[in-house]
Amino acid sequence: MKNRFFLLALLSIITSCTPKKKGETPQPVYPVKVTTVEKENVPIYSELIGHVEPIITVEVQSRVEGTLMKAYFEEGSIVKKGQLLFSIDPRPFEADLQKAKAQQAEAIAMLRLSEEKVKRFLPLVQDEYYSQNDYDTLVQDNEANKAKLQEAQADIESATLNLDYCYIYSPIDGIAGINQTDPGNMVFPSKDEMLVLVNQLEPIFVQFYLPENQLQRLFSYRKRNPIKIEIHLENLEKSIVIGDLKMIDNQVNTDTGTVNVRGIFENKEHLLWPGEFVKTRLIYTVHKDAIVIPSQCIESTPDGHVVYVVKSDNTVDMRQVTLGQRENGSIIVEKGLEEGETVVTEGQLNLYQGTKINIKK
Repeated sequence: MKNRFFLLALLSIITSCTPKKKGETPQPVYPVKVTTVEKENVPIYSELIGHVEPIITVEVQSRVEGTLMKAYFEEGSIVKKGQLLFSIDPRPFEADLQKAKAQQAEAIAMLRLSEEKVKRFLPLVQDEYYSQNDYDTLVQDNEANKAKLQEAQADIESATLNLDYCYIYSPIDGIAGINQTDPGNMVFPSKDEMLVLVNQLEPIFVQFYLPENQLQRLFSYRKRNPIKIEIHLENLEKSIVIGDLKMIDNQVNTDTGTVNVRGIFENKEHLLWPGEFVKTRLIYTVHKDAIVIPSQCIESTPDGHVVYVVKSDNTVDMRQVTLGQRENGSIIVEKGLEEGETVVTEGQLNLYQGTKINIKK
C-alpha cells in the first residue's frame, strides 16, 4: 500500500515538471477603462497672471484752504461724474467775493468820473482855456481807472472760482475709496493731501507680462485676427470675462525678459476689481476640429508619447502620438489618432503591444 502512494506521488512530481507547449499558456487579460476620441474646437492661448488696473485714477484734493464741512458719499460706493463729494466752509470766500464786488463798484464809479472829466475838458484844451499837461494827467488817470476796473473784475472771477472750489465734485464715474479726512479738519491745496481716491471701473485694464519668446507668436496671430483675452474667475456663476487686446508696450524689459501687454474689459458687472490678480488667457485663435483626449491617456516612453488604441479584437495597439496644447484636463493630439477611435484611459500600467483587455464599465 505504501509503495502505491509513493508511485502516485512520484508520478505527480514528474507530470508537474514536464514543460508545457507555448500554445497552451493562456494570454492574460487586463481590465481597463476607455474613451472615444472626439473632435472639438479648442482655443490656442498663453496663460499668464494679470493685474487689474483702473484706466483712470483720481486723487481728489482741495484747491483752497479751509475747514472741511461735510462728505456727501459713502466710502466704497459708486460715484458719478459731477456728484458732490465734499464741501468746505464757504463763508471766508463769500466775504472775499463781496469785497471784490465792492472794489469793482468803486472802480466803475472812478472810471465814470475820469471819463466825464476827459470829455468835459477836451473843448477847453482845444480853446486853450485849460493846459495840455493837466489834460494829459486826466487822460492818464482815466486809463489807470480802466486798469483798476479790470483788476476788480479779475478779483471777482478769482473769488467766484475759490467759492466754487468749496464744493468738490467727482471728476469721473467710478468707485470712491476710504475718506482720508474727517469733517471739521482743515484742508489745504497740497498735492500730498488727498481727500479720497476715485478709481474708474468701466472700462478697466488688465495688465500682464508676456515672455519675449512668445512675442513673435502674438504678432503673427494679431495679423490674422483680433486677439481676445479671457479672465477666469473662480466660484462665480459667470466665471469667464472676455475683453480685447488693447496695447503692446514698445520695448521688452531687459531685466525681466518680458513685455507689458494690456487688455481692456467693459466690466459692466464690476467682476474685475482694481488691484486684484487674475488668471489671464491670451487667445490667439481657435483650433477647429481638433483631436482631443483626456490627459491621462498619455504615457511617456524613451521614444516619445504613446497611447493605447483598442482594436476590434479587444487587443491594444501602442500608438506614438504628437501632442499639442493642454486644456482643462484634456490634450490636443496633433498626429497619431483619428476621430472615433477608442483609447485606454485607465489601466495602462500592464499594457504592451497586442495585450488583451477587458473593458470595465
